[in-house]
Amino acid sequence: MIADQTLDAAANAFRAGAELIADAAAPNGRFESAPHGTALLFTGTPIPLLNAVLGLSRSPDAGEIAALAERTAAYAAQQVPWTIRLRGSADSEVIAVAAGHGLTVRTGSVMMLRSLSEDPGPAPERVRKLPGAEYETFANVLGAAFGAPPQIISGLYNAATLDRPELDAYVLEEGGAPRTVGLAVRTGDHLYLANIATHPDHRRRGHALALTTAMLRDGQAAGARTAFLHSANDTVPLFERAGFETGETWTTFAAG
Repeated sequence: MIADQTLDAAANAFRAGAELIADAAAPNGRFESAPHGTALLFTGTPIPLLNAVLGLSRSPDAGEIAALAERTAAYAAQQVPWTIRLRGSADSEVIAVAAGHGLTVRTGSVMMLRSLSEDPGPAPERVRKLPGAEYETFANVLGAAFGAPPQIISGLYNAATLDRPELDAYVLEEGGAPRTVGLAVRTGDHLYLANIATHPDHRRRGHALALTTAMLRDGQAAGARTAFLHSANDTVPLFERAGFETGETWTTFAAG
């Protein structure tokens, strides 16, 4: 069982990563925080999870969530989708706040963690970092994996974003063609892995595991001590093979 303090540290690292993403989304990006662990991430992109009220304390504060939800709704101005996302399950007050904004679809994810004190394993030669100049490769694979136009992805993950020193985009290639991509965000001694996705035509071939291993190895070499990510239920076994353990569940409210 992962200690509460370790989970809190990962949640704080996630908050720091969200602030980096908001900064990368300038001039539209905004990041605001409240005293009891609630934060607002707004990028202005049509990606719901990147416009979000974040309840990052162990017991999310419904009042803070309500206040920041009003601000997020004003920023979104019915032009971009947004979400409420929090650690654990939601109480009746948070559910009511979400419903008041039309966020009635509730989904869960699993925050998983892995210590980097041990060797993650050899890094496959077919994995490399993507420079910002190749942002379209990242957008094309991620867009195909999620069924989204690449332009939506590159609206945020453009050349300038991928060249930021805190971020590394990765690609796994097969026969010179891109198959899987992922993003690593470094905040202090934490490494947050996100957007690990394989083109639909090339799944179930071990590509995501190979790319994850390479990202972990680089993060360890850069001084990270703990890696974490958010997983859907069906990908938990994949990340367990990469050494991750289940930490806690998170809840997301989105529009129907």
